[in-house]
Amino acid sequence: MAKKNLALIFLMFFAVFQIYANNEIPVRHRAENWFFNAKWLLENKRFDKAIDSIDKAIELIPENSEFRKFKTEIMEAQKLYFKIDFNYNLKKFVLKKPALEDNYENFGQNVIYVRTDERKELDLAQQYLDNLNVSAALNFAKRALEKDEKFTDAYIFLGKVYLFNNPQLAYSHFKKAFYINPKPEGILYLVSTGVFLKDFDFVRTVFRIIGDTYHNTDLGAMLKIFENKLELDFLLSKEFERQKVDRIEYLAMSPELSIMLYNTEYIVNSLFKILENDFQDDWFFNYVKGLYRIYFLDNGGAYEFFSKGRDFAPPYFKIPLGMLAEEYRDKAKIILDPNSYEALHMRAWNFYYNGNYEQSIEQATRALTKADDRSDINRLLGLNHFKMGNFETAKNYLTSALEKIKDEADIYFAFGEIYYLERNYYQAFENYKKVIAINPDHVEALFRIGNIHSEQGEFEESLSVLLRVIDIYPDYVDAHILLGNIYTRTNRFEEAISSFNEVIAISPSNVDAYVSLSIVYFKKWEIENLPSMLDSAIQVLEQAESIVPGNDMVRQYLQYYHRQKNQ
Repeated sequence: MAKKNLALIFLMFFAVFQIYANNEIPVRHRAENWFFNAKWLLENKRFDKAIDSIDKAIELIPENSEFRKFKTEIMEAQKLYFKIDFNYNLKKFVLKKPALEDNYENFGQNVIYVRTDERKELDLAQQYLDNLNVSAALNFAKRALEKDEKFTDAYIFLGKVYLFNNPQLAYSHFKKAFYINPKPEGILYLVSTGVFLKDFDFVRTVFRIIGDTYHNTDLGAMLKIFENKLELDFLLSKEFERQKVDRIEYLAMSPELSIMLYNTEYIVNSLFKILENDFQDDWFFNYVKGLYRIYFLDNGGAYEFFSKGRDFAPPYFKIPLGMLAEEYRDKAKIILDPNSYEALHMRAWNFYYNGNYEQSIEQATRALTKADDRSDINRLLGLNHFKMGNFETAKNYLTSALEKIKDEADIYFAFGEIYYLERNYYQAFENYKKVIAINPDHVEALFRIGNIHSEQGEFEESLSVLLRVIDIYPDYVDAHILLGNIYTRTNRFEEAISSFNEVIAISPSNVDAYVSLSIVYFKKWEIENLPSMLDSAIQVLEQAESIVPGNDMVRQYLQYYHRQKNQ
């Protein structure tokens, strides 16, 4: 009997050993391979890949404290690598082209597999961009992201491609890069784009997150330049709104604001001077300097720096910088007489961009009497009247502008919006198509086209267009909501739920998304007769109520759902 028990114990031990050998050892082995791979990658300053590798090791053995400690070491090493302590070497991270790898596989002896196909695709994208084949460059960049959806450099690359012709789209790509891995190059582009788009809250958050990390570095100096402009822009926008003035005249500005304006110019120029020796031949540095000269009303300086930036820029960026230089070539020669056509024209556009349409019309009307070519002033007057809701007047001015200006998307978009608001969908559709012919990635026009298809019950056509809008601009909330509404109307409930959850992820306080999501669950309850669906509808609105308390629509729907549940 004792022998039988001993044999049984032996067999059980052998079985347990086999289970351990077949499962635990390979798991440990794979985890250690990823760990050794991460070490090799860190030694070679490949921080992105090192973090990817150690994450895979942690996924396999989450409780391993050594792996987690090493991940912290990687992140600290990455910070130190870019923290250069007043050695203002902006080339360290600005437009540093990734080196082509000599060997794309098996970086170290202990490596099982390192995915580098995405880097190959991005290298090809860069080569096509250098040869001005933009469509092929975009294609390969997107292929890189298909292979690795968290490939930071690919998002930065896409942001740079869209930087001049679609800043909002570029901004969304830089944001994605920042969320995945806040690399210095991506941070610089993110902050510069966010500042010029006046996204005050988000950029301030970025400064809070990374301000200390890059203190006393070249990136820190650039961030300080943009931070000064951001704060001044914020104060000026409130002052413009209060006094209805533009940034040329600064009428009746408070002494504190005037002092800050001059201090900002002094600080910014001082920081540029610090960076000048190392980056005077860097295209991005000269581009930013040109933008600041416009900001401080020095058009001559803007022309000089845009021209210099064009001379040193990679091929793809030469075209937009050349256009900027040409735009400011003539302005550089102007001595600004406040009653000259040029001054009136600039003032009118500044009032327009600050939303002061009446003042813009007044300045543009004065400029009209002094203009040799009235087309651009007619365009501006038309856009102002469109913004004010004077649609017939707007049409007259825009029609006159079109006699000489045939390729301005904003004119056709204004016509499209007027006809859309008048519910003349055929004419609206035709004008939106002209916008797309000029700018295929014009998301507002594409969204309207999708909206028109939806209004006319052409849901499949609408879905196709809306999915393209979201592909171009993933954070376009209205497109996600319309997409969700169409899915709801066609009883595609799971897709509707996904769409509204996407809106909540982008905009957590969007009441329409919560209410629409609750309606989807309520419809599922009605059709499928599942009590859990009604509970889900109530839960969604209770969540909305905690985020946006006191909303009448949320309260009314909640009361209705509770009545249905209690029947």
